[in-house]
Amino acid sequence: MAAPSTSGRRAGNGGSGAGARGEFASASQRAFFGALASYADVMATCRGYPAAPADAPPGSELRARDEFMDAYLLHALNHVAKTADRIKKNNEKIEAAKEKEKAAQRAAAALAAVEDHGGGSEAGKA
Repeated sequence: MAAPSTSGRRAGNGGSGAGARGEFASASQRAFFGALASYADVMATCRGYPAAPADAPPGSELRARDEFMDAYLLHALNHVAKTADRIKKNNEKIEAAKEKEKAAQRAAAALAAVEDHGGGSEAGKA
């Protein structure tokens, strides 16, 4: 299954817009992913364990891809990617704040040095 594109769409909009048609293995997979992306309560019961028995022949129904598992995993990976982006942005903000603080400290130190060397002579003249 080709991964459905979620770029430019918020996860909360259902993720099943017209641009997503044809990117899912089936209409039921699109609907399932849309339900997950809308954060509706989803309970998929009577789903077997997704592993095939070792003696299942290749191409058999037992080895068929589980389209619901694909949609679920895609939804989980979407959360991982969004969280990684959020962490990266927060780290950039922290670094920018640290640099700003260092620049302010350097400016304060430079101002103090100027006042120590130049400010004393003005007081002596008065």
